Order: sequence, then structure tokens, then C-alpha cells
Amino acid sequence: MNNGEEVVSVTMIPQRYLGECWDRVEGYLKKGTDYSYGRFDVPSLKAEIENGFQQLWVAFVGENDIFCAFTTQVIVYPLKKNLSIVFLGSDEWSSKHRKERVMDACIKHAKDVGCRGVEITGRRGWERMLRPMGFKPSYIVVEKEV
Repeated sequence: MNNGEEVVSVTMIPQRYLGECWDRVEGYLKKGTDYSYGRFDVPSLKAEIENGFQQLWVAFVGENDIFCAFTTQVIVYPLKKNLSIVFLGSDEWSSKHRKERVMDACIKHAKDVGCRGVEITGRRGWERMLRPMGFKPSYIVVEKEV
């Protein structure tokens, strides 16, 4: 424990170690792909990570207890570059401390790779959860299958 708070670490998994940890994170990521409206399934997301289009991150409590897995992707717009959190699944996301550690890692990585922002496209719950950390809504995506 650190000042009474649990020790949380967040790390990007190098592509070469994807096979070693995939079984432990696949279920977390499936939660996100299930809400992608047919854009992704677990095998296609794994292929994106294997091919370097998305990066896999894992968040731990203590030494080895995974509570969250997520993917990121650098999005290059004509005037700006952002780090996009594409998929995120967790079995314990209510802890403010855990959310802050995950977002801190994303913000640090975004700065390290020259991004000027961090973005998340997802369900409205993200706005409510992340507003206390300085995130604000910029737009939503509304969609209908035809």
C-alpha cells in the first residue's frame, strides 16, 4: 500500500509478449468489442494489436492482479494528434484511484508520443466517470444500422 492506497501499475504490453498474456486479458477486451456494433470481434482486435495498429495495456493491483485491459491508438488529424482509448474493460472500475492511475498512464504516454490530447469514443458513462479528471464531452456518435 502507498499512503493507505493500493498499489496500481499500468503498463503497455510489447507485441512480442501478446501471446503470453492474451488469455488473461481477452475477456476484458471482449466486453468492449461486444459494444462495437460489428466493427470488431476479439480475433480482429487481436490482429490489430499484433500488426501494431493498436497497443495493448494492462492495469494491475499489486504485483499480478489484473483489473483492467485496454487498447490505444494514435489518431493523426490534419492539425493535431490524439491518443485514442479504443477498448477498455475492467472488473473493478469504481475506484477513483484506479481510474486516475489508468488515465495518468494514458496522458503520460500521449505526451511521450507527441499527442496533444486523449480521446475516448464510447458510451455516455465515460463522460460521467472522467469529468472529475478534466475530461469534457466534445461530441457523441449516434448510429443506426440500415
